[in-house]
Amino acid sequence: SFRAFVADSDDDEEEEGEVLLRPRVKSRQEKEEEEEQYLRWLRGQAEAPPEPLQDLEPLQKFWSDPALEPGERFLRDYLLGNGFREEEEEEE
Repeated sequence: SFRAFVADSDDDEEEEGEVLLRPRVKSRQEKEEEEEQYLRWLRGQAEAPPEPLQDLEPLQKFWSDPALEPGERFLRDYLLGNGFREEEEEEE
């Protein structure tokens, strides 16, 4: 059966140091591009997001409203601009 094959396969691969399935590690550039695309979307400068971000659509509509109050605008810019991060965190 398939389960027996996978179990047997796992044993063989552990001995050889290989793994049948392993998580894909994103490069730093991929992470930065993803973050920038997300921030552009939140600001209202990009198209609709993929499925997992659909829940944030009301926030995106609220933040991209041109009549946004100054306090809310400050909060949006502070959060999207990572103003809360310390200098040491930004270097990492």
